Amino acid sequence: MTALRIFIGYEPADKTFATKLTIDLQAYGAEITTDSTDIHDTAFEQFLNEKLPQSQQLIVVQTPEAFQSPRMQAIVDTALKHVQEGRMAGVLFVIARTFDEAEEQTAPLASAMAASGFDASQDYPRALARLRLYLGLTDTNGVSYAPPPASHRPPVGSPMPTGAGEKPFGASLQQADVRDRPIRPLRRAYVPLRSRFILFSLALVLVLVLLVAGGTAFLRWSPASVKSPPSTPTTLAAPTTPAPIDATKLTPVQLYDAVTSRPAFYRSDLGQQDKANWDQGNRCQFTGSAYQASMPAQRSIGLQTCFERTFLFSDFAFQARMTILSGTNHDGGGLLFRAQNGDYGYRFHVGIDGSYDLTDTSQTILHGIDPALKHTTLLTVIAQGPLIFLYVNKQLLAQTRDTFSAKGQLGFMAVSFSQSTSVTLTNAQVWTL
Repeated sequence: MTALRIFIGYEPADKTFATKLTIDLQAYGAEITTDSTDIHDTAFEQFLNEKLPQSQQLIVVQTPEAFQSPRMQAIVDTALKHVQEGRMAGVLFVIARTFDEAEEQTAPLASAMAASGFDASQDYPRALARLRLYLGLTDTNGVSYAPPPASHRPPVGSPMPTGAGEKPFGASLQQADVRDRPIRPLRRAYVPLRSRFILFSLALVLVLVLLVAGGTAFLRWSPASVKSPPSTPTTLAAPTTPAPIDATKLTPVQLYDAVTSRPAFYRSDLGQQDKANWDQGNRCQFTGSAYQASMPAQRSIGLQTCFERTFLFSDFAFQARMTILSGTNHDGGGLLFRAQNGDYGYRFHVGIDGSYDLTDTSQTILHGIDPALKHTTLLTVIAQGPLIFLYVNKQLLAQTRDTFSAKGQLGFMAVSFSQSTSVTLTNAQVWTL
């Protein structure tokens, strides 16, 4: 059986706890990769993008220090990206130390994070047993169990299997106390057919005896007389998984509002390099307050593309504020999306004279002119399957259907038809659908 691969992220102060957890999980057959706390900056991003997709699960050693750590946030953000792209199964939290009251007031999200994890702060062996149950790791007798199927796993950020009085997850956990009963495998062990028949026969005889002995008192028994245990209020875990959006069932206005009201998958002021890994050079550069794309004057149309090199998106919304610094007439810039292998895929261009167009590598899909377009413009593309919606300043500009490209990178561009053209981009956001 293939070993479960796990990446453990932790703060340097929690190394002792992380080491113990690593050794214990390895003893049950897991392959562990640990965070390398001596790697920083660009090398750290490269390390995460290389090691995380090789693991099926990220386990975060959660403490108040880790909760506030930008490094741990980067690890979680990168893992969630891989989860959404189908390269990892999920993100789990093991609580090494809980927040005190003062810390919870400064970090109110901490209690929700703790509720969605495995609390090892008071009883480490019990938390480890529950974690093994969820991950399906080998028990002490050497019997291995497969991890729960995807259909029985909670979404990323939803509550994990919990203890007494709390709601269980999946079909394999019942209403009994998970913490205090013996740990059972996620799938029942094999029982030979003959043994199952004998057990079934004995159970049937027992039921018949009870029916005869109980008489009418048994028949008058009602399930309604049995009181259900009091329910526990559900605590929302962080982060949550938004409900899916179907663009075919919404008007363009409803679609824009529904998408942009969700938490953004990626957000940046574009003042400096970030996890998207944007192109940098003489014509694609950060100015300290914006990302600038420039195209010198050419004898024919000139196009300068500036791509991010981290993500691949299929169904998404991409938005940024563009300011045209120089150029004339059709000169301008815009958004690139679903690009493949350095080609610009789709190009949403807006000119300084109010002209606009959507093209692929071979043809113009739509075009027009809107005098209301200004030098500074909020551009938005929403793409779901073959449906493409173009917005300017939060208002629908045009929509179409096209199947030229289904997935790819995002980017910006400067387009020169006659004069040297320069545009700046700020406040970029991406939402996944």
